[in-house]
Formats: sequence, C-alpha cells, structure tokens
Amino acid sequence: MSSAYLFSMGLTIIANLMYHSCQKGIAANANPLISLLATYATAIVATLLAVLILNPRGEEVWSASAWTRLNWASFALGFAAVGLELGFLWVYRSGWKISLAALYSNVLVTLALIPVGMLFFHEGLTLRKGIGILLALSGLWILTGI
Repeated sequence: MSSAYLFSMGLTIIANLMYHSCQKGIAANANPLISLLATYATAIVATLLAVLILNPRGEEVWSASAWTRLNWASFALGFAAVGLELGFLWVYRSGWKISLAALYSNVLVTLALIPVGMLFFHEGLTLRKGIGILLALSGLWILTGI
C-alpha cells in the first residue's frame, strides 16, 4: 500500500471523528443556519490556506480554464454538503447517540450506494460483497434490538 493510500484514509478517519464530535458539540440554542454559515466561512478560509500551502504558485487555481473544467457535480456537492450538515445537526439534536447515528447512517448509505455503483459506475456485485451486505444488515438488526 502506498503512503498516499494510507494517508488519505487516515485523513478521512480523523476528519470524520472531528466532524461528528463537532456536530454533537454545537450549542443546542445555536441557530442551525447561522452555524452552517460559520462552518462554511471557516471552510472557505481553510481551503484558501490549503491552496496557498499545497499549491504555492497557484498553478491553474485562479485561471478560467481551471474553473471551466468543473462539471455539475462540484456544485451539486455543495447542496449535498448542506443537507448532510443539517441532517446530522438535527439527528444529534433529536437525541441520537454519537456512537450510533453515524453507524446507522453510514451502513444505510453504503447499502444504498451498491445499486448506484452498479448502475452508474459499472461496479460488480460479488459473493463477498453480498455476504458483507448481509452482515451489515444483521448488525443494524442487532443494534435495533428487534
């Protein structure tokens, strides 16, 4: 495994831990939309800093050609991110435990992504994946106490 392979997953795990801890820690009396504005203002500053640090010469970052290569997905992701942020904020405010909310969400999203992967990204369904699906579903069933 390459260091980029491991680093990227490590970053994802650390960011996810921070994400859920911060979501759970947002003040109960804070307006969710004002909280999102603060979150995304911080994200813009962090992204600009990352551009300066990781791409110090600004190669193609500020050129029109860099922006014209974007497709609809870059912009739709913004809407998805807002929905994700509000969804988890409301999930935690409604009483979900931090130890279970992400687990339920991630397992159900993963299961929903299987047909998406097959239909739109030509991914296959193997016996191993099928067994994994059954294990994931049985895990949720065990957690719900049915």
